[in-house]
Amino acid sequence: MTDETPLEQDPLSTYDDAESPTEPVEPDEHRPARPPGPGLPESVLWAGSIVVLQILIAIPLMIAMAVQAGGDWMDVNAPLDEMGPNGRMLMFGLPTLLAFVLLAVPVMWRLGRNPVATLNLSLPNATQLAIVVSTVLPLSLIADGLYWAANEQWEALVEQMPLFEVLDGASVMETLDSQVKGASVLVLLLFIAVVPAVGEELVFRGLIGRGLVSRWGVVMGVLLTSVMFAVVHMYPPHVAAIFPVGMVIHLVYLATRSFWMPVLFHFLNNASAVLVLSSGAPLESDPQPLLVAGAVVYVLIAMWLLWRYRTQYRAEDGETFSPPYMTVAEPVTESGYRRSIPQSVPVAAIFGLLFVAQVVLATMDVMAAVGG
Repeated sequence: MTDETPLEQDPLSTYDDAESPTEPVEPDEHRPARPPGPGLPESVLWAGSIVVLQILIAIPLMIAMAVQAGGDWMDVNAPLDEMGPNGRMLMFGLPTLLAFVLLAVPVMWRLGRNPVATLNLSLPNATQLAIVVSTVLPLSLIADGLYWAANEQWEALVEQMPLFEVLDGASVMETLDSQVKGASVLVLLLFIAVVPAVGEELVFRGLIGRGLVSRWGVVMGVLLTSVMFAVVHMYPPHVAAIFPVGMVIHLVYLATRSFWMPVLFHFLNNASAVLVLSSGAPLESDPQPLLVAGAVVYVLIAMWLLWRYRTQYRAEDGETFSPPYMTVAEPVTESGYRRSIPQSVPVAAIFGLLFVAQVVLATMDVMAAVGG
């Protein structure tokens, strides 16, 4: 049995690992509830398994392409060229898709007896939704700024130490720009936005983040999870850019207690890159420092407000469900705790309008880049 904690599934009883979950044990005030896993070593293995599975799946695909190229390993690009943009996107995206499909069952098993309640598939309210979606584009500005700065330093380092050039092959930006430009928007959205949004959120925020936050606390748990999330993207400038994105996505999950919100955030973040790619505009641009600084302020204010309007679970007498560690999981219905989310029509309206304004301005910027 996994080390599932009773506080997430039944706050009125405790279980030992050797005992059946159908046989409640009298609460022991001297025995603290054990935080759920995974711990740090196991989390590293889960994160590493994503990379390992992708490599293992990619190897037979590369062999098949080499065979199709007449056994010439140096000319595997020839079959790719014949496939066209959609075929190339399928070949590049298939290892990631299959890796997450293979990981889905063990991840759900590791989440315990009730993985749906542990992930928490409840919906947010309009206030939370407006704040979250309006944060996506400002955060992408911050990520772009970090990517640009880190890429300059990385290129200088590679010039001094050519050995590191091997990591350039992990550049997602370069692959997208050179290999799959021209693929249909739906194919790009599937492999670049939908698959990573669901798969990576299930593994990192749903499983790894759950264990690390419960065992290391919110600050260290979010930091460690975000580091792992960034590192699996491998290309150093991309790692630097992804790190703050991972932190914000994790905070969104903790505040809303809805698995759909990090998935939506991740999807919108990646989908914006897909739309830029499909438009023909350059994926990489040098963001203006003042815009990046403004984006930082915006994201900080948005996260502060989101926490003020965070989801909690309360009993009829007003008591808040407060286990000894941070969790997004739903308490069982029999416990008497009900989902409670503050609502503010003005806040929802303001951030909704801000999101619309951001989309309009971003669209105008892309159109100007294409026209220029």
